[in-house]
Amino acid sequence: MGRLLPCKNYNDKDAGRIKYDLSTAIENECKVILHGYSSSHGGDLRDRNVEPFAFTKGQKHVWCYDLDDNKNKLFSTSRISNVEILDEKWAHKGEHK
Repeated sequence: MGRLLPCKNYNDKDAGRIKYDLSTAIENECKVILHGYSSSHGGDLRDRNVEPFAFTKGQKHVWCYDLDDNKNKLFSTSRISNVEILDEKWAHKGEHK
């Protein structure tokens, strides 16, 4: 089963934990759930099932293959409430571009 971080107000400690967990998932080629991701289009909060594969410079954004939309997207690390690392390996590695 995945590891779920407690939901709390976003701060620098949370930012470090989120980036650490995303780095761990990338290194181990694991799928994750971005819990409570705040969309920049309307501010909707929802969970996103993704395969994270790279950070942008400064780790402000993470490139992920979105499993619901079947395409690569940039997700802002500051909009992620918490990260759950799943015990599932990437299934779309060839699409990570």
